[in-house]
Amino acid sequence: MAEWLAQPLIIHTMLIGFDFKAVNDPSTDAAFAAGMFMLFRRAAYEQIGGHTAVADQVVEDVELGRLVKYSGLKLNCFLGNKLASVRMYRTWAALWEGWTKNLYAGGQRNPVNMAKFVLVMLLMGVVPWVGLFISIAPLLQGGNFLSLIRLILSLLIIAMHYVIRRIGLSASGISPRYWWLTGLGSTFVVAIGLTSVFKTQTGWGWTWRGRPLAASSQSSLKPPG
Repeated sequence: MAEWLAQPLIIHTMLIGFDFKAVNDPSTDAAFAAGMFMLFRRAAYEQIGGHTAVADQVVEDVELGRLVKYSGLKLNCFLGNKLASVRMYRTWAALWEGWTKNLYAGGQRNPVNMAKFVLVMLLMGVVPWVGLFISIAPLLQGGNFLSLIRLILSLLIIAMHYVIRRIGLSASGISPRYWWLTGLGSTFVVAIGLTSVFKTQTGWGWTWRGRPLAASSQSSLKPPG
């Protein structure tokens, strides 16, 4: 159940908000990679030093992407849901540990971007459901025009949750199953985001597969120039 609550929201937000076109543009510094499915030419992999070169990095797949780009090699990100599928996490504990490790660090520890991410989750995912529930009781008691407007707006945004999940299905391959739990899922994702910032900055409770990570560990890679 954990993956149905969190994965679609995080993945679809990334697909909508991240500039993958810039990643594929050799003239930009933007870089990204998803460690579950990465393909290299052997010569390129050896040129950048392989995984040994990022052994001290927490989000090593993204760092590998940066190494490729900064080494002047060609980096491309493609949607591959027609070719392969992956299940990142199978339990609540694994999902929580994995995303609280990756989410903030993988985003270059950018507080502005994380604030935007959390705000989107709250406004689009949580607020409509809160608005729905606080509008029902007044309407049942006779209500007022404001409660009716709030109810209509909440229902419209909640309907968008399903539409977005249906549209996202073609890009991510993630089923819209449990779309009606978007409010709960968004709350969970907000908790993941805020905890990721805290763990990454302090190192407290920051682990991967039970091994503690160092709070000072961050990308040492810089764009050329």
